[in-house]
Amino acid sequence: GKVASIFHPSFIPPIAENLEASTLNAYLAMADFKLVEYGITDEAVVGAFRWLLNENTSNYNIDSKQIGRSRLEDIANRVAISGNSRHRNMLSAFMSSGSSGTSTKQ
Repeated sequence: GKVASIFHPSFIPPIAENLEASTLNAYLAMADFKLVEYGITDEAVVGAFRWLLNENTSNYNIDSKQIGRSRLEDIANRVAISGNSRHRNMLSAFMSSGSSGTSTKQ
C-alpha cells in the first residue's frame, strides 16, 4: 500500500553514506539513543529509512509555525490536496473523531 512520511521540523534525514548498517551509528549518535537495546538491528533501521525516504513515498513536512491540532489539520489538508484518498480518509476519520491524540481503545 501507499505510505506517507510526516517529518517533524527537527528531522534531518541521513546522508547516503549513513544508509548502510556499518555507518548508521554516525547518524544515530546525534540522537543519543541505542535502538539495539530494544532488539532493533542497524539493518532494520537502514531498511526503514530507505522505505520512508524513497521516491514512491509521499513526504510531508510539519509546518513549524503551526501548533497543536492545527499541525495535524495542515497535514490532513495537504494530503487531501495531493489526492491520496487512503491517507485522506484516514486523517479525515481521525479529525472528525475529535481525537486529541490519545487512544480511545479500551
